[in-house]
Amino acid sequence: MESGRKTGARMAAALLIGTCLGAPAFAGKVKSTTAGTVAGGTEISPLYRNINPFYRNIGAFWGDVNPFYRNIGAFWGDVDPFYRNIQAFWGDINPLYRNIGAFGQIVPEYRNIGAFWEQTGTLWTGIDSSWSALGAYQTDKSGYVALATQLTTLRTQSEAFFGAAVLSQTGKTFGAGFADPMFAKYGISLSDPASLETLSPERRSQFFMDWYDGLMNFSGTDHVDHWMKTANWKPIITQQQGSGADTTIGLIDFHVAGDKDLQSKTIYNGGVSTFSNGHGAAVGSLIASAHDGKGVMGIAPNVKIAAFNPFDASGTADWPDIKRGIAAVAGKGASVINLSLGVPGYTLEADWRGVFMDPAVKSFKDKAIYVIAAGNDGVTQTQNVNMKDTFDNTFIIVGSVDPTGKISEFSNRPGSVCLLDDTVCKDDPNKKIQDQLKESGLLMRRFIVAPGELILVSDDKGGVTRMSGTSFAAPLVSGAIALIHDRWPWLKQQPRAVAAAILGSAKDLGAPGIDPVYGVGMLDVEASQSPLNFETLKYYVVDGTKQTEVKVGTLETTGIQSTWETKNLYFSAFEELPGAKRDFLIPLSSRLVGTMQGGQYFQSYVYDRMVSWLGGGTSGYRGFSDVGGTGVNVTGSGLRMGMTMRVAHPFANRFGAGRAKLYSSMTVEAPEGGASFTFGRGDGAAFVGGQSGFGMRADYDAQVGGVNPVLGFASGGAHASAKVRAAEGLDIAVGMTRSDAPSTIDQEMMVTGRNRAQLARLGNYRANAANVRLDYKIDDAILLTASLTRLNEARSLLGVRSLEPSDIAGGTITESATVGADARLTDTLSLTASFTAARSRTSGDAALRIGSGGLLGTAYQVGLTKHRLFGKTDRLRLSVAQPLRVERGTIDFKTVAVTDRQTGEIGIVTQSLGVAGTPRRFVGEMLYGATMFDGAVDLSAFGRGELTGYESGIEGLPKYIVGGRFSLGL
Repeated sequence: MESGRKTGARMAAALLIGTCLGAPAFAGKVKSTTAGTVAGGTEISPLYRNINPFYRNIGAFWGDVNPFYRNIGAFWGDVDPFYRNIQAFWGDINPLYRNIGAFGQIVPEYRNIGAFWEQTGTLWTGIDSSWSALGAYQTDKSGYVALATQLTTLRTQSEAFFGAAVLSQTGKTFGAGFADPMFAKYGISLSDPASLETLSPERRSQFFMDWYDGLMNFSGTDHVDHWMKTANWKPIITQQQGSGADTTIGLIDFHVAGDKDLQSKTIYNGGVSTFSNGHGAAVGSLIASAHDGKGVMGIAPNVKIAAFNPFDASGTADWPDIKRGIAAVAGKGASVINLSLGVPGYTLEADWRGVFMDPAVKSFKDKAIYVIAAGNDGVTQTQNVNMKDTFDNTFIIVGSVDPTGKISEFSNRPGSVCLLDDTVCKDDPNKKIQDQLKESGLLMRRFIVAPGELILVSDDKGGVTRMSGTSFAAPLVSGAIALIHDRWPWLKQQPRAVAAAILGSAKDLGAPGIDPVYGVGMLDVEASQSPLNFETLKYYVVDGTKQTEVKVGTLETTGIQSTWETKNLYFSAFEELPGAKRDFLIPLSSRLVGTMQGGQYFQSYVYDRMVSWLGGGTSGYRGFSDVGGTGVNVTGSGLRMGMTMRVAHPFANRFGAGRAKLYSSMTVEAPEGGASFTFGRGDGAAFVGGQSGFGMRADYDAQVGGVNPVLGFASGGAHASAKVRAAEGLDIAVGMTRSDAPSTIDQEMMVTGRNRAQLARLGNYRANAANVRLDYKIDDAILLTASLTRLNEARSLLGVRSLEPSDIAGGTITESATVGADARLTDTLSLTASFTAARSRTSGDAALRIGSGGLLGTAYQVGLTKHRLFGKTDRLRLSVAQPLRVERGTIDFKTVAVTDRQTGEIGIVTQSLGVAGTPRRFVGEMLYGATMFDGAVDLSAFGRGELTGYESGIEGLPKYIVGGRFSLGL
């Protein structure tokens, strides 16, 4: 390797800029690929490789991952943040209210753009199918005429939607200002169908992509590109993290010649020459392009750029110029240095050690992080790299994936090679990424992937184009780092901490864990700006006047608390990174989202991630719950809503029309006053009963549970409840629930057809219940509950009906009192208990009625919940319940008997039957749940059984039940 600059031939193993496509490994002199050509004049297509990126199912835009007209696509559709919830995606730069008015231009209504592309995408699919099926023009003239007609329809639809915008912004008609130049560019004449024969599949792909990008130039907004969804980035993240305003990024790349926006942000411009081929502007635009209502959006649009061009007009460079470039931009304050260049055939070439060992470069080892493109040869590295004495220089290697998250064909891969300490590989698989960065280890531990195919970039001429290559994956990582540097300025001096945040937050791809293809996985911009692990944070709750430390175990056992919405409470949390800390402001009230404290935003994504970690929902239960739904904030209102839905018990549909019956409930929580309202159908006992620690439907089931089972008799129909804050720590809840169960449920449980026929004449089982509950929180560890319940049953007694319609004709009333407690014994262990006493009496007169003293019954349940039993993400609940049991009372019934034994007179007499003294039942239950691999794998087990030898006497009702579940999220 030559040590000085050369004016003639450059180094034999020249550096290759990673752009457009992966060129084959060349021997000897190599020149950089530019947009569409490789030195020597060999023509390639920058928008097409061996796979068709638009038409195949793994394509970037069409097929199974269609982002334009699929409802769950990357751009448009009912669930798309870019289209459905514009404010959530754009934040303060909402395109509907800012740029459109500012420029005084006519633009299409942004919310209608999705519908337009849905229609146009369907049309284009038909055009592609027709075009692909055509043969030679001379043998299929009619087919080409029909194809020209379809393209005319494409033009007509596009003009109807974008015509006014084209006229407003260009002063020309749609044809003159857009369509005619576009058709001419591709040699298409709609009046000459024979011209359509000349376009290859590659050119057809380019044509439609140009059509899309060209029309979006008239939308009045910055372009929304596919990489944003893949890398989990939104402009609002950039706004809240500082937009890079206090960060300088070093750009070792070709000169930026025509992009005025990038030039305005460049504070230093040095290098070998001013040669430009568009590559430098393309890379820089992904980092720094303004959010100005047009063209490309950069991740950090307000950064300053220190640029250095190591390439001459031949497109080659040597290592000394690379070293000089790094030292120059770092000397101008660059804390991130983007290097979209490399040596063909290597993911990381051995000469990088010489770069980092250079005294000028090494002096910045604690002041800069290097982001290096992996290269575009499609190779897997097989040679170890000696990095002895250079591990203090922090670098990240970036590969490319397509829009589906699959590794790009052209992207180099890390393989299983090691970064050696001389000849020793010190990799320890048990160490965390941040520890690996301190010494040697596998290259794959420093390898991350990001979108790099068909990325919309600046063309350095005032317009946009699309390019592919690891060159365009790397700046997405650099931009994400700039946001970290802005939010936590002290981390500019802690590059290893920043690398740990980027690598440790990546979304796992390929084989579980770190692997030789994807390294640590996919860049996740939002996750990199969030805590890596909520379990390892140190939390302080701030109430405006003081802050109090809260242990992680306390949060995990208490879960989301509705009381958080009543005050502007938030967590100040701290995260340990290698050699440094990050702080986070985590709002406990959704009202704080989007506001600032001490100059820093409360980010909605951090709030949502914490809610997800704690289990989410609005139920407020500790431990297990099968009735709590996942909650969402209602933008701008301060409200929080949660919903749950399930299929009803199969007995409820056995004799019905065959359509599944759904039980669903919704909870709305209002922060003002700490009020909440729940309503729905089904599972009313669990929602209305609502005792903390008992969140399972079975807990309130009169047959197997011991938590206020009186409510269980009226569960299954409509229910509603409301809760308000009466005083500090004291909540009052009132609710009602009813049951209108079809008689077919009871018929299913009957043994004989004759009994079923008799029961059918009784009609549905009807009951309703009202409940008043007080919840008093003594402290963070103890919650006490007391409730009063009144149950009204029609022609029934505690769920039991007689086949004789005159029995219990007036129905019954059951009143009960329930007391309970939920106590956290340790950070991971909690004890919950509930006791119910009930009294039932008959309404009106009937042939069969309850005795004058009423029926007195009891029920209770005790549960023990343990978190982190075998690992950090599992929990176990053991419980024992005594279902409702009649302790004392009689049933009076009228019968015909001899009333006078002397005369034999017959009459109606009332007799009493004691119903107390039946064996006491105890039901044991075990619940276990665990997640693994960051929630991708979900395991659960369940068991319930009679502990006292109780026999139900009902055919088909098991004495013991066990079950389990395994789910894998892909």
